[in-house]
Amino acid sequence: MRIKFSFADDVVTLMDVMPPQNSPTSRVAIDIVDEIRNKIHEYRKLWWGYQHSNPATGPAGPCCLNNTILHGKSVSNAIYDSANSKSTIAFTDGTVYHWPP
Repeated sequence: MRIKFSFADDVVTLMDVMPPQNSPTSRVAIDIVDEIRNKIHEYRKLWWGYQHSNPATGPAGPCCLNNTILHGKSVSNAIYDSANSKSTIAFTDGTVYHWPP
């Protein structure tokens, strides 16, 4: 299963299951997504830590938000403070977004 979550909101969704013949029941998939949502801070911390130690992240930096569009603006940089479970997202126009607000 691939699960999608963000550092800019609390949305957690199931992207897909590969291979499809291994798909769990709907109830199991919902339970897994709910469990991740309940522990989102832990998953964000793990993912952020992995990206910072992964040499494959390259020049774009360790955040999947870099160079993407969020709230109609282009992200220039993002930082996750795992101790406080807060994201700070800077945009190319100079504005900054904090999650949670």
